[in-house]
Amino acid sequence: MAQLNPKHSPWIIVLVFALVAAIRILGPSDLFQGDQAKQADYVIDIVVRGNWLIQHHEDTIMASKPPLYNWLAAPLMIASGSFSEILLKLPSRVAGLLVLLIVWDFTRKILNPRVGLLAAIFLATNYMFTKQMYFARTDMLVTLFITAQFWAVFRWTQSTKKRAWLAVLWISAAFGILAKGPIAVIIPHLGLSLWWLWMRSWRFHYKKLELWWGIPIAILPAAIWAMAIYHYGGPEVFADVYDRLITTETLSRFDAAAHPGETRSFFYYIFPLIARTLPWSVLTLIAFRYVPWRSFRRKSAACWDQYSGVILAICWLLSTLLFMSVFPSKRIVRVLPAVPPLCILAGWVFDAFLVCCFTGHQTFINQRSIHTLKRIVFTIPWVYLILGVGLIAVILLNSHLAIAIHPGMTLFIALGLIIMVSLCFYGHAKKNASLFVMGLVTCVMLGIMLDRHVLSYDERCAKYQHTQLISKDLLEYTKQNTQGSIMIMQGYYSPALRYLLVHPHRPFSLDEVVNHLETSHEDVYVVGSQKDLSRIQTLRKAIDLYTDSSYELTAIHFPSTDIFGWLKLITPMSLSSNASKK
Repeated sequence: MAQLNPKHSPWIIVLVFALVAAIRILGPSDLFQGDQAKQADYVIDIVVRGNWLIQHHEDTIMASKPPLYNWLAAPLMIASGSFSEILLKLPSRVAGLLVLLIVWDFTRKILNPRVGLLAAIFLATNYMFTKQMYFARTDMLVTLFITAQFWAVFRWTQSTKKRAWLAVLWISAAFGILAKGPIAVIIPHLGLSLWWLWMRSWRFHYKKLELWWGIPIAILPAAIWAMAIYHYGGPEVFADVYDRLITTETLSRFDAAAHPGETRSFFYYIFPLIARTLPWSVLTLIAFRYVPWRSFRRKSAACWDQYSGVILAICWLLSTLLFMSVFPSKRIVRVLPAVPPLCILAGWVFDAFLVCCFTGHQTFINQRSIHTLKRIVFTIPWVYLILGVGLIAVILLNSHLAIAIHPGMTLFIALGLIIMVSLCFYGHAKKNASLFVMGLVTCVMLGIMLDRHVLSYDERCAKYQHTQLISKDLLEYTKQNTQGSIMIMQGYYSPALRYLLVHPHRPFSLDEVVNHLETSHEDVYVVGSQKDLSRIQTLRKAIDLYTDSSYELTAIHFPSTDIFGWLKLITPMSLSSNASKK
């Protein structure tokens, strides 16, 4: 058997990451998904107006998260002079790569180098993870700092340089708080507490963590930021920030009535997490079966030593799920920190499978169970083979479905799936584990490509899948219909559209609109959907309060709030001139 060679693991991980990142970047833009529009708005506020301390939407609503992501993305744009979507999402991509490398190092130390390589590769090809590593949101950043804390604590227990690893722990906690608040500290310490309670050493380890200087370091950056807000903004602004970040975005999550659209049952996360992390989540479920729970009851020292790393991964996974399940308000992206331990457990089981099937050596899986595991693992390439053949059949039949997809890309993916599945079976026949893993992982990457380049493709608005065309056509449309006047965009997707148009069409805040009305006689146009009429009326009232000048405010109503309603600019728009003369 040709064994997996862990010697070049970092380079293999970087290569897989680069391939998956290319798939994500070259696919259709997803800037309008998952509240990325808000993050774009916050970055614009820094770059255009220099508001480094507190960021706002264009409609003056305060940022819903701490500012670390904005502080990382804004300097890149200022230095380059570009408002590129790639630069906007660069902090998430860098964080994703660092998570992969930390998971590799963490797993190779706590289990073995081969499992470390497998865990990192599985994580890099995990659909949920790959989606978030090219997403302009704080979730990948907080996942990085949570992962770094687990890594630092384990290295601290093994290393002679205790203080250095404790510094990594508390500095990671500090950045995590600046990224997404106290959740970045609660989840790691909950997981570590569960692990140490299981190992019966909780009191011993927490005495050694040197909390007397660690906790101040963890809260120091956030405290400095809060004091700066109080100093420059005064008590009222500080109270607004507290109400927004602590009351609205944290404490209100315990109130089901505050977020009725996000209220879910306690067990909501289980099945969506399994579905979004397929096929590796199947192996994770199997991992729970092979942990010798009864041996722990007998307090076997050998069992503690052999499975301590596995138990830590399980505690990490369970702590994330349990803590996030307490909140009635639930969104699947909030359990992203549970994906790294999920892949660690999957890599542990898959490594045992490779050893048993490709060498015949005995592992913790007995001979009776290995046949069941083998059937489960080989189901994965068979599913991809059926998918590849099915895609070719759709293209050849020229059915209605084939019209809605990209035939050339679909054919490439289908042929790639068939070839890679064949490579899996060839590697198994030749007892070559490297070929088997390469074929299987490539199949998963082709599945991600299918989702990004085919299933995310919509013929209703085909040419607007690229942000450059969105920006160009929308700019031309607004120039024709606003005749050079101020244009304000209202609505859920408006920050993303403003981001695309920020250069050369600079966005305007309410203060700038008022100043414009005091010095100019140009009209004001508000772009929004029918559902945004109330916000437009509120804006009109706000302008009336701040200026005595005569003006005309015209609302340009798009047909709907969805992405295609915003982008179908070549069709006749519902232009309603709601004139309001003072």
